[in-house]
Amino acid sequence: SDGRATPAVRPPTAAAVTPEAIPSDGVLLRVDGPRNGDWFGMAIAAVDDVNEDGVGDLAVGAPQNENLGERPAPHAPPGYVQLLSAADGAVLHTLLPTGSKAIDGADDHFGHVIRMLDDLDADGTRDIAVGAYLYDGDDGRPETFDENTGGVFLFSGRTGALLRMRSGVLWGDRFGYALDTLPDRDGDGLADLLIAAEKVEGEGTGITNTGAVQIHSSATLEPLLRVDGPGWEGHFGSSLATMEDVDGDGVADFVGGAFMYQAFARKRRERGAAAIVSGARGEVLRAWEGRADKDHLGFAVESLGDVDGDGVGDVALSAIQSGWVSDYSGAGYVVIKSGATGRELSLIH
Repeated sequence: SDGRATPAVRPPTAAAVTPEAIPSDGVLLRVDGPRNGDWFGMAIAAVDDVNEDGVGDLAVGAPQNENLGERPAPHAPPGYVQLLSAADGAVLHTLLPTGSKAIDGADDHFGHVIRMLDDLDADGTRDIAVGAYLYDGDDGRPETFDENTGGVFLFSGRTGALLRMRSGVLWGDRFGYALDTLPDRDGDGLADLLIAAEKVEGEGTGITNTGAVQIHSSATLEPLLRVDGPGWEGHFGSSLATMEDVDGDGVADFVGGAFMYQAFARKRRERGAAAIVSGARGEVLRAWEGRADKDHLGFAVESLGDVDGDGVGDVALSAIQSGWVSDYSGAGYVVIKSGATGRELSLIH
């Protein structure tokens, strides 16, 4: 198999739109998800003018939809993405996952993340990447282990046709948990893809859930570079953002969060971590750890541009100071770090 899949496009249907103007609160348009539990709006991305009405349109992810299939449990549907007219809310295309072996039910979480791509199919409209981090995938590679490997799907922005897809390798990889684009790295003239597999096992380490961030060609979805997380169940790549060229080698870099770093270490448990990584070589350029236990630094990361005027882009890192089961250590904080030196520029809490 070449990794391509049969298009899975549902005919456009009417959306639940309330088009009445409400000048008092500034609402221009409201579009509701069609059913309870859809999580409609979990991800949003501005897309090109798909219907050629002179207004750019919108992609909206709903990762909890049952996808017109049998729902194995109330919390376990696979998801969808709708391309909507930004002018009137009409559904232009509905994007769906396809090919899942559905070992444990249709819980793909397709639409958890959406990113715009360059125009891969040369039809004049930029295309769309969608992550489905619990996809039970089969992209034709014999090494794929299927259950919850995760998957990334590339769709035509103009027609909604599925152009190609790739799944993770092993059970539980969660490939496609986070996505971003990176300026062309393989020389084909197209921006490439940063793809996080936030529960992957570190290569050669034997440590589970280290997480990894991989650079893939957007033209072929073949891997170009892999960077493993720092270990100790860190979930590296749970947050992800492209940066400008930090190290001056002419290649854009990226920042990734590992919010569970040291989850099972004897000391400094779940402080979390974040790192700026070379997009050319995969080397860690700057790295930070949370200040205290349970900080969960790196839960969200963002590239800010040059905050301190030194000519190098800087980053914002969040520390939510909260676990999954009512385990709180504080209200949370955001810290801004220098991309050039790693020093702290400001702290917001």
